[in-house]
Amino acid sequence: MIRRRYQRGTMSRVKRVGGDVFVYRWRETGMDGQRHPRSRVVGTVKDLRTVTAAWQKLEELNISPNVDLSGKSGAPATFGELVAVYREQELTKDAFATQQAYTSYLDNWILPKWREQSLHRMEQTPGKLFEAWLQSLSKPRANDR
Repeated sequence: MIRRRYQRGTMSRVKRVGGDVFVYRWRETGMDGQRHPRSRVVGTVKDLRTVTAAWQKLEELNISPNVDLSGKSGAPATFGELVAVYREQELTKDAFATQQAYTSYLDNWILPKWREQSLHRMEQTPGKLFEAWLQSLSKPRANDR
């Protein structure tokens, strides 16, 4: 039997030099099967004002404290596995032309670069890595001239 955790995590008001912020804390099962504490600043008290507003903002950020990255849950561990789930569950809902276009983008541009990347590592990677990759796609190659 697979043990499931359905806890919500906690929202705390934390004092910072630049002003108080709401911090969301939860535990996540990592790829090693161990539970690890995680946290994320949701926003400033000045902007959100109440804990209820902070919880609403958290829902917009789409953070789930019940994610199990250990592999025991069958959750995708790599970007390629995530794309396979997307193709099976979501892409089939799109129009045929959209399916063809997205499949082409995935097969020719996205998966060759990101297929083997760990989702956990991608989450931790600064956006600049992705931005640099996207910019490299728009630069003309020597054989294209």
